[in-house]
Amino acid sequence: FENWDSTRETYYTLYRLLDTRIARWYQVEPLWESYAWMSPYVVNSGNPVIYFDILGDKIKGFSLDSAGNVKYNPEEASKDAIELWEAMKQTPTGEYYFKRMIEVPTEIEIKITDKPLIEGQYSKTDILDYGDEDSPYFERVRIVLSRNVTNGKKNIFRDMNVESWVRLNLTGIHEAVHVVDEQNVKLKKKHDFMWPRSYEDEYKRLQYKYYLEVKPVEEMKKSMREMGMKESMIKMFEERANENIFQPILNEMEEIKKKIEKEKRRGKQSN
Repeated sequence: FENWDSTRETYYTLYRLLDTRIARWYQVEPLWESYAWMSPYVVNSGNPVIYFDILGDKIKGFSLDSAGNVKYNPEEASKDAIELWEAMKQTPTGEYYFKRMIEVPTEIEIKITDKPLIEGQYSKTDILDYGDEDSPYFERVRIVLSRNVTNGKKNIFRDMNVESWVRLNLTGIHEAVHVVDEQNVKLKKKHDFMWPRSYEDEYKRLQYKYYLEVKPVEEMKKSMREMGMKESMIKMFEERANENIFQPILNEMEEIKKKIEKEKRRGKQSN
């Protein structure tokens, strides 16, 4: 993808032309809208020693054509990424979020395993590099999805008897929201970078944790409706999500709230 023109002293790359005489690109970064905080004429965040991205493909082997259609090279794309795409493209919501994973500047590794994760957990996102604290994107993440989810109490899919592709579609959407939604990423960085120094801080951190899960669950429900699932099945999912995701956080918040009130009473007594 790279050709040297000795006459013009210019590199012809896949997306842009680089004039080496003045160290400038003739074209702007194709994903410049995702890097609004920096010049559209820079590359690798202006630091090619630390940051490098040869082609700009954020899911290896995948790209979008000029019409916005997903394309992939089967020799470069991983089997896991292809399997996830085949599952997510079955619904408009799933297709949208997979495309967003290609578009965003985050380097995304996708892994699908037959091994169960911790009890009840069907997927997770490992943040390998948070990137700039002020950026609405992560630098590098690994999304892990499990085909083997035990039917234990903490499994939000228990008793739903859904096919493997359905679970991959929904869990893929869940983790994609965590990675590509700007508000979700900003909230995650606030949550993870926060060091609670008081019960009030811990309460705020739990609020972040709660709201981090709201949109992913709503988008999963949206995809369920696009699949034509019965409302009774979606209602069951809502109950499982509330029981295993939201209620435990609310319980923690309630305990912290009691400690805050107790501290306030002690303060009044000492005065």
